[in-house]
Amino acid sequence: MNIDWVISIGVFLLFIVWAFTFYGQLFNQEADTVSSALEKISDGLLKNLTVKVHAVPLKANVSNVSVSSKILYIDFRWPFGKSSTQVFKAGSSKECIISGNRLYWQSDLVPHINGFTMKYSEQDVALRCNGDFAIVNETPVIPFAIEEKEEISWARVSGMNDTNYSVFKARLGIIRDFNITIENSSSVKLSYGLNSPRATDTFSKKLLRNLEETGEQITIRILTW
Repeated sequence: MNIDWVISIGVFLLFIVWAFTFYGQLFNQEADTVSSALEKISDGLLKNLTVKVHAVPLKANVSNVSVSSKILYIDFRWPFGKSSTQVFKAGSSKECIISGNRLYWQSDLVPHINGFTMKYSEQDVALRCNGDFAIVNETPVIPFAIEEKEEISWARVSGMNDTNYSVFKARLGIIRDFNITIENSSSVKLSYGLNSPRATDTFSKKLLRNLEETGEQITIRILTW
């Protein structure tokens, strides 16, 4: 009896170990599958929503006094995207004018170095540098090397939001359901897709990107299950 009891306990323990191993592998395989799907969904969404942006750093040096409404300019030959051009200082866009291959903008300056960024993209948009200020006492600024980056296009985000979820999902070749939320620093700007069901393991990814149209930083959260 004692031997039979020991054998029975041993068989039972072996079964428990096998069960944990088997179902643990199934769980890990499922987790790996969902995690891989999340990466594919993320890559597909970003590819659909981003545009190529060329950023040109600019610096203006002034003396030890502040200057108000100074007119600055650079001479530049655009390979594309002239109409999409904008000038930013510390994340704030500046009024600008394009005349031929010359870009003018107006800004207050502080003593010493003032940094700006001129950006243009592959977006086909109406002329953004359509300012209205007198061009007098303008000062040239030397541009630095062009930096290439990718930014989120709100126009493309709006296009996604206007598209039926099933149609958009099929267009990107996405199999699993998903949700994408885009937020700025103060509020949710957009949520697209399905809500994740309750009692379901959900995988998520958080990304920080800039909006091409405004330069503001946004937070993107992508969920799948």
